[in-house]
Amino acid sequence: MKKKTSRTICLLSFSILLVCTSCASSNTSLGVVESASVEDSIEHADTSVFNLTFDKSSSIENTFGGTISITKDSKTINRDIKNYKFYWGNDEGKLEDYTQLGGSLSAAATSNEREFAENLAIPQEATKLYVDGTNRSGEVLKTKTLDLAEYKTESDLLFEFPVISDQHVSSKGGNFYNKTVAAYKDIIKTSPNREFIMSNGDTTDQGIKQYYDAYEDAVKEAFGDEDPNIYYSIGNHEYIPTSGEDYKTYTDLAYEYTNIDEMNSGKPYYSFQKNNSYFVVLGTTSMPQSLAGNDQCSENLGEEELAWFADTMKEADKTNNPIYVFSHAPLKDTVSGSLTEYGQTWYGFSDDEDAKVKNIIKNYPQTMMFSSHTHWCFESENPYYIDSNKVSYFNTASVGYLWAGHNSGYMYDGTYSDTKGSQGLYVKVYSDYVEVKGRNFSNKKGETNWYSDYQVIIPNKTSID
Repeated sequence: MKKKTSRTICLLSFSILLVCTSCASSNTSLGVVESASVEDSIEHADTSVFNLTFDKSSSIENTFGGTISITKDSKTINRDIKNYKFYWGNDEGKLEDYTQLGGSLSAAATSNEREFAENLAIPQEATKLYVDGTNRSGEVLKTKTLDLAEYKTESDLLFEFPVISDQHVSSKGGNFYNKTVAAYKDIIKTSPNREFIMSNGDTTDQGIKQYYDAYEDAVKEAFGDEDPNIYYSIGNHEYIPTSGEDYKTYTDLAYEYTNIDEMNSGKPYYSFQKNNSYFVVLGTTSMPQSLAGNDQCSENLGEEELAWFADTMKEADKTNNPIYVFSHAPLKDTVSGSLTEYGQTWYGFSDDEDAKVKNIIKNYPQTMMFSSHTHWCFESENPYYIDSNKVSYFNTASVGYLWAGHNSGYMYDGTYSDTKGSQGLYVKVYSDYVEVKGRNFSNKKGETNWYSDYQVIIPNKTSID
């Protein structure tokens, strides 16, 4: 009998404990208790809670330069969250036309940080940053948002223009032809009020008349009877010989299909003005030669062009506006594909002329230099270089096909795909800054969208006296 009484007391004590536990975790209103069982509390506990804070370090308006800190809630388990993913969005949700911002951030620690580049632009369409906490399989367990209103200001859009390059068109209906048509159609749709289009060299895969005819067909297919208003520079592929033709023969053929010869008395370099801004186009004045082990890749300016360039930059400086310089090949150690620290050798100037060009532009930090040739994709290290007191450099990637990696690199998608791997830039000029926007005409998934990590703002600068 004593034994039975003892058991009853133990059961009663455990029952009271359950009731107290339930009461402690329930919602109470006017003495009414809605309780859940212990089993329900364990199974449905929120294990995915985290908190966001953002410390903006950039002084540039409309940018997201700074550090976001993510801390797991100490009251929850949080063992299911493995990564955080970032997206631009608005009140309706994530912006579908923008890629994920940066790579996934590991959630291994209780507190994790992600630093964003000083010049990273907040898209005009974005009003929020979305942060997803995901499990190992990528399933979203929890989403938090950060309001962006306080980091944005209104500015007047003055004009805009796309910059593309390296179409490498060779035959009608081929891979590069189809990508060129797709890129131009995207430009028509995305930038209907553009001032012009800049095509920065290697328009055709070789300097052959039938290739230029195919390129003309691509333009016609995209624009119909509309005047596309395209300015051109000449790359190295326009000079790739098939039967030993000389420099003049290839240059004259390029002139036949472009407006280059009309711009500066038949010279391959020229400048033009729009909206009180200078656009300066460099071009090789002799047959491209081997450079750094790469065949026919040199950009040979010569003393006459260098002198012209120096004088033109002086005139451009008088406008107090940004100066836009276009060169098919990049200067050494400026953007991806030209970075010797990664073993990349796809720069395009001899050491002597590289130094001379840099010496000319160094006193004009408002200069924005757009280069092509390397095909290195926007996902590569340093697709752009921006410094508040120096010249800014931008890699235009390629419409025809993309490259990536260190040293000699590798194909972006492993093949010369008919649809995948095509990128270019859209440039928007505002009253107090310039925005450069990287565009996927077609990414690895065949999608067309903005590449979120190559959306950058460059505040207006003035020359160094």
